Amino acid sequence: MQNENETYDVLQALYDTVIERRDNPQEKSYTCYLLDTGLDKILKKVGEECAETIIAAKNDSDTSPRRTTATATLSARSATCCITSWC
Repeated sequence: MQNENETYDVLQALYDTVIERRDNPQEKSYTCYLLDTGLDKILKKVGEECAETIIAAKNDSDTSPRRTTATATLSARSATCCITSWC
C-alpha cells in the first residue's frame, strides 16, 4: 500500500502533467482533448472514473499488491480527471 508521501508524489506528477498539457498542448493527448471539449465532457469523464474507482474499491477484498495497485491506478485516473476539470 502507498504511504501518504507516495500518494502525494503521484498526484503532484499528475497535476504537473495536466498543467503541462494545458500550457503546451500535444497532438493526440486525451487531456488536451478534454480541455478543448469543455467542462461538461470533463465532468462526465470524472463521473465515469469515480464510478470505476468505487466499484474497484468495493471489490478489493483481496489484499494482493496487484489488486491494490489496480485500485490505486483507478484512483489516480479519477484524480487526473478532477485536476483537469479545475485547470
